[in-house]
Amino acid sequence: MTTTIHNHIDIAATPDQVWEVLADLDRLHEYDPVVIRSAVVGGQHDGVGAQRRCDARQGRYFVETVTEWDQPNRLQFTIIECNLPTRDLTHTYTLEATPSGTRVSQLMRYDTRFGALGTLLDRVMIRRKTDQGIKGFLAGLNATVTNAHRSTTT
Repeated sequence: MTTTIHNHIDIAATPDQVWEVLADLDRLHEYDPVVIRSAVVGGQHDGVGAQRRCDARQGRYFVETVTEWDQPNRLQFTIIECNLPTRDLTHTYTLEATPSGTRVSQLMRYDTRFGALGTLLDRVMIRRKTDQGIKGFLAGLNATVTNAHRSTTT
């Protein structure tokens, strides 16, 4: 059974300014509180097919590839390798200009491993923890973009 989680945040910056941070594959660890290291794998730094490896807290890791790149409107990643309790995970970011800046919407879809046990774990814990992680990621993205935008305008 596929789980879908949707979150959004409004950021006081242009879509281009948000994109500059979000699409920089080497910077995820700077604003995602769960990720302790992120690095491009394979030399391609942008566009469809670019990949990064992210090492996370508690010994977790994932490798993801860019599966959609529509600058500065939409960016999608698909996890191709991980030791997370999920599989077939994609997360899509949509950037929409607003009168006060940019609305960043994130849509995550995944299935769980471990059959019925995984489904139960998702209902009890995985979905909640994942949603908390996304909210932390979006808050970190907001702070990073806002601080970068402030430093370039002062």
